[in-house]
Amino acid sequence: MEENLILEGLLSMVTELKEKQEAQVTPASRGETLERLNAIEQALSELHSNPAVPEKDLQAIQSQLDEIRNRMQGQQKHIEDTKKIVLETYRCFKVMIDVLGSCKTDKEEATPLLEKPLYFDPFGQTEFTPLAII
Repeated sequence: MEENLILEGLLSMVTELKEKQEAQVTPASRGETLERLNAIEQALSELHSNPAVPEKDLQAIQSQLDEIRNRMQGQQKHIEDTKKIVLETYRCFKVMIDVLGSCKTDKEEATPLLEKPLYFDPFGQTEFTPLAII
């Protein structure tokens, strides 16, 4: 009877951890999750020696724990990949800003290419009044 209560408690703890992990956007409580996983695994190892506890129940809980650990590792890899992308993007933007900064010229330094502006005569007339450039 007592073992069944312990199993139900462990199962509810694992289910709660799984739900929290699925709802978690950032791994803010990663340390807390690891502590709980370790506590659950400790309790499971103690229950393995008890013949009154069904092995299939213990295996079901252990497989859920393994699934949670695998997801945590996947989340950690995703976070590391995201950090690398952010750092590389920052480096590229920094290079772009430096290049753009070196290309700046003052208006006084800029010289026009032509003395007079060019006008387009759509009708091929030799004399026309230029329109304002929009």
